[in-house]
Amino acid sequence: MNFGETVAAAVAGDAIKRIYPHLVKAMPLGKSHDVQLSEKSLARHLTYVSRWAEQYNFLGLSSPKDSRSETIPLRLTNVPRRYRGNALADDTPDLHEDAFLSARDCLVLLGDPGAGKTTSLKRLCLQLLGEPAQNELGFQVPLLVVLRELDRDTSIIPYLADVLGITVDNPATDQDRTSPRIYGFDAVEKIGEFLDAMGAVLIVDGLDELPSDQRSAVERELQALNTFARYAKIIVSCRSGDYNRPMQGFSVYEILPLSNDEVRRISESWLGDASQFFDHLNSKPYRDIIDRPLLLSFLLFLFKNEGALPARPSQNISKGCLQTTKRLG
Repeated sequence: MNFGETVAAAVAGDAIKRIYPHLVKAMPLGKSHDVQLSEKSLARHLTYVSRWAEQYNFLGLSSPKDSRSETIPLRLTNVPRRYRGNALADDTPDLHEDAFLSARDCLVLLGDPGAGKTTSLKRLCLQLLGEPAQNELGFQVPLLVVLRELDRDTSIIPYLADVLGITVDNPATDQDRTSPRIYGFDAVEKIGEFLDAMGAVLIVDGLDELPSDQRSAVERELQALNTFARYAKIIVSCRSGDYNRPMQGFSVYEILPLSNDEVRRISESWLGDASQFFDHLNSKPYRDIIDRPLLLSFLLFLFKNEGALPARPSQNISKGCLQTTKRLG
């Protein structure tokens, strides 16, 4: 068992112990729950979360990059761009990623394609798995739903029940077919109770990647889950341009464009001395696109491997840079 699996098993064991009294309370008389099954199921999920979070990749890389050492925390704002224009007012404070865990509000994380939404969520998962309960509100178990990997006929609640090793029952009556049950109780209410008990942070990545009908169903589930989960937290990522209707009970944060200092720090994490990279970049007509981490990283990748940057944006397209952006956007 490697380090990530050991951590996952320990976090899972502690989490299941905390939700077990709630399981027992929900179970009908004469029924028992397989605690070991729940521990194994949650440990397997947390191992998946750890592996998902540890690395990031994009088209052209020969091997993944390390999320811990080769990314930086990004600045946020709670005033989305559509309401603030392209510039922040002088009296609007920047927020930082520690804001994810500093309040109980559930939130939607917005950003342009390549702005760093998924990578920010990866850093959050690593923080929770690496330092359980070091935040003042006691959040400590990251549960992850990557929406593009969710089966079309699967929704959030059955997925989370499976993560916890719990069976969701079909409703017994024709009049109630849309309300899944756990031991006869409303499944959304019970899952919310279990998430509260374990101090969970439910991370839902890529709301904009769902077809419209499935997205509407997922939004309804998340808003209902937020109603029942009083202490757990839900964080949903979505592209800024695709967030067209508010989610009830969710605050909104948006990733800001990279500052000059952030560009420098990211560049130095790739190259060490990045002065030659900036000398090349400053003479190029596409120098303004580096305010997004993905595009900056792609240019750093090209420079590190070739010692130069293409002269024109069209050459970037042939090398995959803008293809990557189109795929994300």
